[in-house]
Amino acid sequence: MPLFSYTAKNVSGEHVSNVIEAESIKAVANKLRTSGFFPITILPHNESRTLTGFQRKKIGHKDIVVFTRRLADSLKGGLPLARSLKVLQNQTENKGLAKITQEIAASIQEGRSLSQALKDYPKVFPVMYRAMVQAGETAGVLDVVLSRLADFNEKEEELHYRIQSALAYPVVMLFVGMASVIFLLSFVIPRFELMFQDLGQSMPLPTRILLLLSNVLRFYWWAYIPAAIISIVAARKWYSTESGKRYLANMLLHLPIIGTFIKKDIISRFIRMLSILLSNGVPILDALSIARNSIDNPLFSSDIERIYISVKEGQGLSKPINQSSIFPSLVSEMIAIGEETGNLESSLNRVAEMYEREVEYAIKTMTSLLEPVIILFAGIVVCFIALSMLLPVFQVSSGLR
Repeated sequence: MPLFSYTAKNVSGEHVSNVIEAESIKAVANKLRTSGFFPITILPHNESRTLTGFQRKKIGHKDIVVFTRRLADSLKGGLPLARSLKVLQNQTENKGLAKITQEIAASIQEGRSLSQALKDYPKVFPVMYRAMVQAGETAGVLDVVLSRLADFNEKEEELHYRIQSALAYPVVMLFVGMASVIFLLSFVIPRFELMFQDLGQSMPLPTRILLLLSNVLRFYWWAYIPAAIISIVAARKWYSTESGKRYLANMLLHLPIIGTFIKKDIISRFIRMLSILLSNGVPILDALSIARNSIDNPLFSSDIERIYISVKEGQGLSKPINQSSIFPSLVSEMIAIGEETGNLESSLNRVAEMYEREVEYAIKTMTSLLEPVIILFAGIVVCFIALSMLLPVFQVSSGLR
């Protein structure tokens, strides 16, 4: 029999929300009226638990990190799960997440487990999150698992913050440089063009190129916005195809510096996921499947799919990873040692820590190289503009002599 969520008013005028089992919405309404309630809203259980697109967008990764940490701390402090969720509901500033927390608490009171309740919100709590919670419930160590999950999410959040901080200055430099060039081409160069025309001499090639760029920017600016929109729409449509995703992923992985960073970051996250999932009792095939679905790179996903099939056939984990063209041999060697000693989770944890350090080093390297590259590029552009404006002057001066 289906479940329905309802909000009703009792004889005292108070609003009551709960879940009831019935054959239809009409049957729910009849039951409520018989019990002395006036029904306000009645919705199928799953439908009532879906957020609007606006609410879903408002729930960020940082909100989930704080939610997980607070829930873990509450459970460690001895509070029951339902009570912990009610406390979190009052502490959560994000309205969308507060609504979800309220509904999860209601599900717990109905007798559902936390992992079952989280399945109603796949867009908010990913499959890895739900799998770890389920493993913690099975082992009776939900507080410990949530604490580990919070640690993992906090590391992810910290990495995102470091990347954003590292790229902030180069991006600002690039933006200022582009704005300066546009200003020169739009307002400064046209004044020189009139002066060059008064000279009555043929202009050098660099000057003609510069004036052409200036005229294109000034007289055809109206075409840039539709051209940009068409380009973005076409690029997104192409990227939505499998071939487009694979081409872009392959291109990014082969870029100098950036490709190395992307590769190390994906390997670090994949190994860390495996380590956490296996250490919390998730079977290796399920762990591989979850990690594969969590990696947003078609080349790595295909490789992990091949590893999954090999492990399913009984080959172990180190052998298919060793045969991979993406994973370095050091990863397979350390995993092989873990398999031989029976400490696979510990070996995976060491590999993850090693690659996390390399990711941090790659961020510093990328930042230290991006800044001089941008400065060099800006210098070349400025030199070209200055040279293009001065060449006609030099040409006239030499003619007068």
